[in-house]
Amino acid sequence: MGKIKKRPDPRLFVAAWMAFEDEGLGRQHSDMWSQIPTEEQRQVLKLLGSRKFDTVLDLGCGPGWYAFVLKGWKRYVGVDQSEVWLNLARQNTASLQGVELVQSWVEEVDFSDHADLGLCIGVFQHYARPMKLLEKICSLDISHFCFNLMVTSKEKAEDFLWDEWGKISEGIPIEAAARFVKRAEALLPGKVVGQVDRPYGMPLPQLTWQCYLLERTG
Repeated sequence: MGKIKKRPDPRLFVAAWMAFEDEGLGRQHSDMWSQIPTEEQRQVLKLLGSRKFDTVLDLGCGPGWYAFVLKGWKRYVGVDQSEVWLNLARQNTASLQGVELVQSWVEEVDFSDHADLGLCIGVFQHYARPMKLLEKICSLDISHFCFNLMVTSKEKAEDFLWDEWGKISEGIPIEAAARFVKRAEALLPGKVVGQVDRPYGMPLPQLTWQCYLLERTG
């Protein structure tokens, strides 16, 4: 683990913050995605179907792989608070036209344009207060919103990824996930037009990766 220059931010679980600020771990994680699309990305593509999106707003874009996975867009805006991840995204998308990368916390992003698709994959489980993040995203001018949740079969939220610094991710109970999705529908406002559930598998068989596609109705 490399030296962390910044103090952890309370919005993220401590270990998540530290992992996202470490260049070695970031590159290692990026290399894991070198064979794209991954299974999770295939599930996202399955949800989106044949829809075309001129402008894609990727919130928590990480190394920017959805710029490659999604087809047909004219403008891809990737947002991430981590300079480490954005550096990887700059390298990965250097050959593409229409890519904009913005360093910002998602809940502070200054984006007043219209986006056909707001994407938020692999983000909510790292946030200590995910509802605050949801409120910001649903206030943006997006026609479709695709996001995922990590859901546990247990009755209480489960700390399912830890390292020596503390919590990195959390799974939420099925009932809490349902309330979260209903809140998203109310805030956007919109309705769920697609859902994919995929078992997380070993070593965490009690977790389900749930992905939703919401369509704005208001």
